[in-house]
Amino acid sequence: MITEYGKRPDKKGTVVTGRLETPGDVLQREHWKERKTFVRMNDPHYGEVLVPNSTFKSMSGTPGRVKWACRPIGADNEFVYGKYLGVGGRALAGLKERGIL
Repeated sequence: MITEYGKRPDKKGTVVTGRLETPGDVLQREHWKERKTFVRMNDPHYGEVLVPNSTFKSMSGTPGRVKWACRPIGADNEFVYGKYLGVGGRALAGLKERGIL
């Protein structure tokens, strides 16, 4: 739809508009289905969820993937403390027992 101000040669005041779709409408579009833009996955913490898929489609040697929907807070603490801070095993357990972690 072209409005009167959109017909002005200087285009001042032109507003770009488009159709708004609900999430349900978007999921029904064939384009998104063909590109596998959204994937259903069974997450160990949250059950079955629908998440955005990786946008990297043309990297055949290293295709994009979705490993998990969302990790719970602290899920990787043990890995981070061990790898980056050198705190693991008994030292980590001791810190937890004393309420530091």
